[in-house]
Amino acid sequence: MPVSRRTRRTAAVAALAGLCTLTGSCAPPVDGPRPKPTLASTPAAAPGAGSSDFDPTEEDFAALTAVLRTRSRAVRQRDEKLFLSVVDRRDPSFVRTERTLYANLTSLPLAHYSVDAVPDYLVPDPVPGASALLAPSAVEHVKIQGVDVRPAGYAVRLTFVRRGDRWLIGGERADDQGTLNEAGVARPWFGPALATRVEGTTVLALDRRREARADELMSSLRSGIASDAEVLGMKPTFDVFVDATSRGALSKLNTLDTAEDAAAVSFAAVTLDPADDRPSRYAGERIKLNPHYLDDLVGDEQVLRHELTHFLMSRYGSVPRWLSEGLAEYVARYPHPPSDWAFPPDYYRRIQQVAGDGPPVSGLFGTEPFEDYTLSWCAVSYLVRSFGMTRVKEFIGDFRPTGADVYGDDQVNRLLKKHFGISRAGFVGGTAGATRSIRSG
Repeated sequence: MPVSRRTRRTAAVAALAGLCTLTGSCAPPVDGPRPKPTLASTPAAAPGAGSSDFDPTEEDFAALTAVLRTRSRAVRQRDEKLFLSVVDRRDPSFVRTERTLYANLTSLPLAHYSVDAVPDYLVPDPVPGASALLAPSAVEHVKIQGVDVRPAGYAVRLTFVRRGDRWLIGGERADDQGTLNEAGVARPWFGPALATRVEGTTVLALDRRREARADELMSSLRSGIASDAEVLGMKPTFDVFVDATSRGALSKLNTLDTAEDAAAVSFAAVTLDPADDRPSRYAGERIKLNPHYLDDLVGDEQVLRHELTHFLMSRYGSVPRWLSEGLAEYVARYPHPPSDWAFPPDYYRRIQQVAGDGPPVSGLFGTEPFEDYTLSWCAVSYLVRSFGMTRVKEFIGDFRPTGADVYGDDQVNRLLKKHFGISRAGFVGGTAGATRSIRSG
């Protein structure tokens, strides 16, 4: 059984300055198509959504879309009075929530903001004193200046309440229930007050109570990108939105289906159609940092550099999991090869028992995190040190997942021969040699 993340982290600090932290700080799988986020996490209501005797008309839906247009225009024009003009005032706490939402949104460098909906009604949330409620399927479209190539989509649960002859926003919650699921649909601006930093095309958001770490964290991010790009032999790109807020269930920030939390994940934001009838398209890069580990992330560049490698290599598309994670570990540990590292005796025995196995099949990656990450790191270390980073990047760029070969494993043998002139057995042997160079200590 894998040890807990905290145990792994303690062992890492004591033994090899962060080896095991990688088991909780890797990106979601990049091998295979990106999943499409779903809109409705609550069952749709029967016709007559809202109170049991209310049947919405086309005119009602037209009024709702007019409210959403007003809200969208208010954010774009930075008009708080207009934003609040379509918010129900019966509940002071909800008004405060919406005021904070407006402040958070307008603190970001937005190139586009809009909200739209379709008349597919969900079960509305309760609103005090309401006679008629509606909850259409709605999507928030957010394009961050300098980061996104098109607006990213975020499902949002809005409950509209009719007061007299007007429809107003009477309730709001994120459709993700606070989790960072699938393609990373948590809305970092819907929650506590934010502090934001913008440097070039890097945008950072964190809870305002942690603002004291903002400048140092931004510096670490940009210097880490520059350092990783140098190791990878590529031009650095800084276009990324970094979310260090408390939004998103931290226990879900990992690649394994466990209750462990992670230091960081990286992923691509995608578009989202409220009608859910068009495929998602790439929007921009995101990195989610666990706010509980901000001090560690600032002080431990290895964890951050691992994640920034995923960000920089995202342009290469789909590759086997062992290859993406092994490269991230290679860059994070550069310039030290496996032979520079000493593992505690228990960990040393574990890795030497599997030294001749080669990196794991991608579909099974993560079942034994310590062994899988270490073997992948040793595999990439062998390839880079034997053939050079340029040829390894060419190898990475040649993977084309098709059909049953979603993870690229069936292509490995062919591409090893094409790019390096080695067989599978030679590759496994080289990986084993790098693994056995690790010392016990």
